[in-house]
Amino acid sequence: MEWCEEAQAAERAGDWDTAISLVSAHAECCSNDFRAHDNHLWHMDLLVRAERFDQLAELAVTDVHARRRLNRSLHEQGKDAALRHRAEAGDRGALYYLVRSLCAKGRLRDAREAIREIGPENEHAHKILADRTPKGAARRARIIDLDEFEGLFRTFSHSAWRLETRRRYASDEVTDTYRQFVETGVVTWDENDPYCELIRSQTKQGKRVERVRIVDQPPTTGQLYLLNNAIRNSDLGEDIRNVWRTDADRLRLPSEDFWLFDSRLVARLRFDEGDHLVDVELVTEAAEIVRYSVTRYAAWQRAVPHEAFAAKLGSGGE
Repeated sequence: MEWCEEAQAAERAGDWDTAISLVSAHAECCSNDFRAHDNHLWHMDLLVRAERFDQLAELAVTDVHARRRLNRSLHEQGKDAALRHRAEAGDRGALYYLVRSLCAKGRLRDAREAIREIGPENEHAHKILADRTPKGAARRARIIDLDEFEGLFRTFSHSAWRLETRRRYASDEVTDTYRQFVETGVVTWDENDPYCELIRSQTKQGKRVERVRIVDQPPTTGQLYLLNNAIRNSDLGEDIRNVWRTDADRLRLPSEDFWLFDSRLVARLRFDEGDHLVDVELVTEAAEIVRYSVTRYAAWQRAVPHEAFAAKLGSGGE
């Protein structure tokens, strides 16, 4: 078993000492080797999940990723006092999280006062306050139709990454291929339809198209259909992986379906009560892009390539 598999097994078992030891030995902040850099992010995530905030705080003195992960964790736990303490010590990131937290709670006066006392000349903190609305009010969003959404697949520069979280997609169930799958378990896929031609042309240019699909235990019919569909999409150059919903819940993956394009634009898919895709919400705020990028890292690190996932499912394994 390779060290990565040992670390994942230790993580699943809650053996934090072993997992942290293995991952940290192969981690390097801001490394030119993306694997070492990804392992560094994994190391930070393990420290949070093991609730070793003292270690994270020590690393945060010199490590920007540790600092960001610590501040985000304090924000998620609602520890405004700790964020304020860090902000008063000169951590601008902590100030930003503090202002976001106060605004989300509708405490705009407190947020304004915190900026005045800690960072009166910090333009970004003022912008966060200006952009935020009281808790319960709808955020401003740009909604696009499905035609404009399709255009995003023609214009992305280097990567398109998808998280699929739903148990069914109504659009799949009206196709002839879905009928074939339900009736026979065998599907004749058309690899020359417009979507296939578009994705094939993009991946031939070296662009990455990747997906992680969350799967229930047992899988729904729609999820099994998509597992079969992964054979076709892989032939187009896509990299498709799967993760059990129980693991997704443990990783705190969000429930939203979304595409992340070029690590700068999120297209959040919006469905009606009948599981029909209605429209798409575009997200470009920097803090939100960071959040979705962290989700991508966590999901991709733990997901299993669809071939191995299907083989294990077929053998009755988990």
